[in-house]
Amino acid sequence: MLFESTNADDALDVLRAMRKLEENGYAVTTDEELVEEFVGGDQTRLTPDCKRVGRWRAKMVDFCYEVAEYCMSDRETVAIAMSYLDRFLRTPAGLEVCQNQDLFKLAAMTCHYTTIKIHEPPAVPPEVISEMSLGAFSVEQAEDMEFVILQSIGWRVNPPTSYAFLRQFLYLIPVGLMTAATKESVYEEAVQQLDFALRDRHFVKDKESVIAMSGLLNVLKAHCGDDTEKYVAVWSTLMKNVEMDSRIVLATQAKLKALADSMEADVESFDSTGSVDKFPCKRLFYGRSNSLQSIEVS
Repeated sequence: MLFESTNADDALDVLRAMRKLEENGYAVTTDEELVEEFVGGDQTRLTPDCKRVGRWRAKMVDFCYEVAEYCMSDRETVAIAMSYLDRFLRTPAGLEVCQNQDLFKLAAMTCHYTTIKIHEPPAVPPEVISEMSLGAFSVEQAEDMEFVILQSIGWRVNPPTSYAFLRQFLYLIPVGLMTAATKESVYEEAVQQLDFALRDRHFVKDKESVIAMSGLLNVLKAHCGDDTEKYVAVWSTLMKNVEMDSRIVLATQAKLKALADSMEADVESFDSTGSVDKFPCKRLFYGRSNSLQSIEVS
């Protein structure tokens, strides 16, 4: 059982290291900083359409989840892949990708391929991208894109994910307040909320630790029901140990709760039977161009 053995001191040490990484090497640039740093006065050419790119991103998150389920890889690899993608899209080369749907698809698929290659045991050849895209992209294009992405994000490939933060937060809760079995149940339910957040562009700039805490508190509130005293006790234990801004957490918690409530009717989009026929390749790659240009580093 995942939470059978817990050590709060160890969890705190891990959390401190993860939050330091989150604040520095793995922070996502805001749109305002992005425009100021890379676009300057020429905002018409490179400023991405956030809503359009958000729709593309949501489709590719769904695609990556289906690939992960079919390949029986860890769903957390999708979160790592989106960390690569979100940081890449906020670089000069990434801005160019935001202007072209084909390049965006290639970038997202390459991020997932690279994540699996680094974080999963089986070796995955670049040919898999050509196969998954039904031949829309060549091996050479996949390899070129991988190099551009890795160079653009400074080869930072081990981001602290909201899922990793969630596990550490649960380790902090004393056994007297929550059993290991209950933690397992809470974890599974909270993961679904993190899945929803990963898919939604409005959470891209939120810190992974804040998203994880928000999802955890939403589930804990439901589990505690009318037992307000227990909920407050768990809340106090967590906030005292992690030293997070409660106002930011509460605002994100409400935003995530609203998203989760709205997504409940559409939860099947995250489920897959594992059949290749269920892959949305044909749906996602409609109207693709045959004139995909060679990728250049800006």
